Amino acid sequence: MEPRVSVAHDRGTLSGPELQLAVDAVLEEIRAAKDLHALAESVGLTAEDVCAMTVEIDESKEGIDPVLAYILIHLAGGAVSAAGGAGATLFWKKIILPRLRRAKRVDAIGNERTGEDLN
Repeated sequence: MEPRVSVAHDRGTLSGPELQLAVDAVLEEIRAAKDLHALAESVGLTAEDVCAMTVEIDESKEGIDPVLAYILIHLAGGAVSAAGGAGATLFWKKIILPRLRRAKRVDAIGNERTGEDLN
């Protein structure tokens, strides 16, 4: 199994499938960007790491109750192997997430949850 890291967020206005489509579009845009090398290097990755990265969105089963609902973002591929996953997590937080929020509204995805918040 390919190594991966996960980041949890409160559910926002987008459902899991809608969020997956939006993230896929943002990743496509990033990979085609003229400054891809600089974006990748800003978090300790290479452009190749970013091109090999996959992002998979999972919704929690508590989707009926918005207070308990959350979204899990699974990052895999070259970016996870690089720097033990720290680069992939930083790339999510500093590059993908801000672009996602600009493209789909700030409330498209909720705030990040820490381990204690998932119980």
